[in-house]
Amino acid sequence: MADGYKLGDGLKKLVLAGIGAVAETTEKSSELIDNLAKKGEITVEQGKELNKELKHNLRQTIDRNQKKPDGSDDIGVKLAGMTMDELDALKTKILQTQEKLKNETKTDFTPDNEELKNHENRTAGQEETGEE
Repeated sequence: MADGYKLGDGLKKLVLAGIGAVAETTEKSSELIDNLAKKGEITVEQGKELNKELKHNLRQTIDRNQKKPDGSDDIGVKLAGMTMDELDALKTKILQTQEKLKNETKTDFTPDNEELKNHENRTAGQEETGEE
């Protein structure tokens, strides 16, 4: 019977160890849940602060880029905020646009081939009849 007693004693310890493990797990999981909840609250608060900061920055950006009351853009503010590379690129674009407009203006006053032929035919016909 001495062997049975030791076996029963071992089973008792095993059952108690299982119960202890469940209790310990419950305790640790409660602590873990509490810690996670605290971290979640901190994260939510940080998110709220970040959201406020982003809204503030967005408002500032919108205010800077809004049109003046007369409806025109404040180009001086935009130019003052540009780098030298950006200004050089802008100058190049302005020169290209000016050249394009000059070329369009020249072609607007230049008669096309059909108009030239018609004019030459009228002039030649007037010379033959003596008309001017």
